[in-house]
Amino acid sequence: MGSRNLDRITIAERRRGAETISDMWKGRWKVRAYCESCTTELRVDLEAMVRLLGPGFVLWNRTTRCRAILSVGECSGRVFFKGKPPGASGFDYLGTPPRMLRPKAGPMSSGRGAYLNPEDIEPTAMTAARGPSPPEPVK
Repeated sequence: MGSRNLDRITIAERRRGAETISDMWKGRWKVRAYCESCTTELRVDLEAMVRLLGPGFVLWNRTTRCRAILSVGECSGRVFFKGKPPGASGFDYLGTPPRMLRPKAGPMSSGRGAYLNPEDIEPTAMTAARGPSPPEPVK
């Protein structure tokens, strides 16, 4: 038969041959650092990292603080690492992907966001056409 499609091999299966940054560099992996908060994505120079941190440093399941400077100040997000082995079509998280964050405001938030309270909205033609509000229950 034929060989296995490279995109069908999971990142966990490819980890065996690229445990350290030295192994990744020798295997010609491409690595990116991605911040979940400000969505900054940067290319990681594996050769420089091997020289700075040593050949045994591991990026799998590792995060770090985002150091991006934004127009409103410093980012407070977490940086996750994504890797792309040779022959793969896209980048995958090196370990556990970031958890889904709850928005600070909006319909999916806890309700204390920047949205108006329905009682604070003035009546419009649409609400007037519905008629008067039902009476409050007696306590």
